Amino acid sequence: MRWRGWRAATAGLAVCGLVAGCSASPAATAATPRLSDIAYRNFVYRGGCGWDKPSLDTPMVWGVQSGPATRTGTVPSHAEVVDSRRVRLGAPARDYLVVRLQCSIGDATVTGWHLLGFDGTQPVDLGIVAAAYGPLDLRVADGQLVVEHGYRSTADRGLSDTGHTDYRVAMVGDTPVRLYGDEQPSDVPRGVADWAPNAWRAGLVTLVASTPSGAVSWHLGVQLDETTAITADDLTVGDAGCTPAVTWTHAGQRIDPARTQGWVGADGTGQRGSVVTLSLPTDAPDMARTTRPHLPLARPLSGLLVTGSGLVPALATAGIASLGPGAPAVSVTSRAPADDRLETEPFAGPTAVFRDGQGTVVLSGAWGAPGDVTAGMRPLPDPGVMPVAGC
Repeated sequence: MRWRGWRAATAGLAVCGLVAGCSASPAATAATPRLSDIAYRNFVYRGGCGWDKPSLDTPMVWGVQSGPATRTGTVPSHAEVVDSRRVRLGAPARDYLVVRLQCSIGDATVTGWHLLGFDGTQPVDLGIVAAAYGPLDLRVADGQLVVEHGYRSTADRGLSDTGHTDYRVAMVGDTPVRLYGDEQPSDVPRGVADWAPNAWRAGLVTLVASTPSGAVSWHLGVQLDETTAITADDLTVGDAGCTPAVTWTHAGQRIDPARTQGWVGADGTGQRGSVVTLSLPTDAPDMARTTRPHLPLARPLSGLLVTGSGLVPALATAGIASLGPGAPAVSVTSRAPADDRLETEPFAGPTAVFRDGQGTVVLSGAWGAPGDVTAGMRPLPDPGVMPVAGC
């Protein structure tokens, strides 16, 4: 059985209209699914154009986003369908649909291309394969999507497209993966080919912590069960003290915390991170599984970099060197841009989780370019260890 996330394989796929990718077309249940069966103008996409974190379910009715605009912080994003293409990807080749969404984000316009395929006979959104503020070139070559665009770099506060990136998107089983430079599909960890569609983003949530003074901070976390989310970030230390964290799921569900706890003692030693006990169960159909590796790593670990934007994962490597004296973190590098404002907002910087070939979340935090050993990720905390602080 292919890994789909911590829940049962069919969890969350029963109710049309509530699950990302559920098609309104009854023909989609035919024995042999066809792209023409996908009602892509009346469809629930996972995310709009990479702005919302986590990538929120975005329902379309006749090509226009229905309901309220999705938000990251105070800036709304509203999407509409503007284009679609049929493409053949992979080896052996299969047919997919790429759909271009155009999003109004504040006073800016952003493009997001989504890849649509099937999970059995169920049409699904497999992820955002490209997103940018400005012009974006997308074509097919040798069974892969080829993407090229500029991006607004955080170095100049996102004022203009000073960054540039080009990459390919290859299908590894049912998982689209970004490949940069000379990277090849054979470089992807072997187990990824056995993942079910969208297993790469199983369990991702955003935790929004706020202080009595009104300061707000955003944190990427993962959901372990219906009422528990964890993050590698410290929410119970520092000048602000303990900061309760509201949890957002990809279904747009906002859940207040019943309790926020952390593991950092006064001496700063031991495992780091926080756990949020939710005040009510989430409706998210997928959970994450985690492991806490022993640091330093015995050897470099290859895996996938998964951000909260909904952009499909990229190759990444966790190094063997720990960062700083006694710091429970290791350097993680990837050729995926670490300074794309669209991806890093509203976090304090580049933020992602690192998944191994079995889909397990091993690390969480920042990444850097190859050769950069200053950006690091922490292991997620072991929820079985008693926290030392809370509110």
